[in-house]
Amino acid sequence: MSTLSTKVTDNELAAGIKDEFGVVYSVDGKRLLKCENDKIGQYKIKDGTKVICDWAFEWCEALQQIVIPNSITSIGKSAFYCCKSLQQIIIPHYVTHIDSNPFAYCKRINVKSESKQFVVQDKMLIDTIERRLITYFGHKQSVLIPNIVTLIGDSAFLNCNSLRKVVFSDSLTNIEEYAFRDCESLQQVSFSNSLISIGESAFSHCISLQQIVIPNSVTKISDAVFNLCGSLQQIIISDSVMSIGNLAFSYCCSLQQITIPDSVTRIGETAFISCDSIKHIIIPEGSAEKFIKMLPANLLDKVYCIKKAYTDEQIAEKRKDLPF
Repeated sequence: MSTLSTKVTDNELAAGIKDEFGVVYSVDGKRLLKCENDKIGQYKIKDGTKVICDWAFEWCEALQQIVIPNSITSIGKSAFYCCKSLQQIIIPHYVTHIDSNPFAYCKRINVKSESKQFVVQDKMLIDTIERRLITYFGHKQSVLIPNIVTLIGDSAFLNCNSLRKVVFSDSLTNIEEYAFRDCESLQQVSFSNSLISIGESAFSHCISLQQIVIPNSVTKISDAVFNLCGSLQQIIISDSVMSIGNLAFSYCCSLQQITIPDSVTRIGETAFISCDSIKHIIIPEGSAEKFIKMLPANLLDKVYCIKKAYTDEQIAEKRKDLPF
């Protein structure tokens, strides 16, 4: 049996059937394609509907109440994006798929689940099969990621402005794109050595973040991952990292020091654009010729060679000095 897609084409939307509330369904009635009434205050999805498609209720800022029938099996990406008045969602029993954070910017929402696959723990909605943290809808200043989670999903903590500290478990391996974007109060992040990847723009515009240590399990610093982190002053990159993406640390206007290991073979042209406060770029002895080719000309007078880049043991010691 094929899975019904959460994606919607223009042709499907044009051919869809609109009900009296301005909500468009697929011709067969199995997919809710789009709500075209941004004034809608409450709504009951039709029985027999299987899928709530991507971005279906985006910007329905007046929507306060929605009833999801037990026939629903899939909820698409950002399905309720910016439904700022929405107060509660109950995940029905037969739901087997929830895409990237369906509830981003839903500031008042409370999520409950009747599904065994999707559980709510400390205001976190977690897919227990994928071991993926889908969304956090709480307002705490400090959050501990539970051991069941190995992946923090796309936009899971997007714009959680109360969040100041995140403690990652040793089971966490992946942080997807935009996971903590716009968490403007986030100050303290400590990665474990189980972490393998940090997605694009994962910590973009975390304007209170001050120091980052990239663990020795990460091989790539993604595009724009820490861009616009205006308070970031120091970055330590482990010997495992091979590439630094475009805009990775762009507009980090307080950044003063970065340590780059010899393992790095690629630095994006815009990785350090508008980092006007940099005083020291520390590289290993004997690697100057390589880094001169990779770094922009305006930063070459900031380069200092040291006998050896930080070892894993030294990185571990530096972590002990961090204030968290």
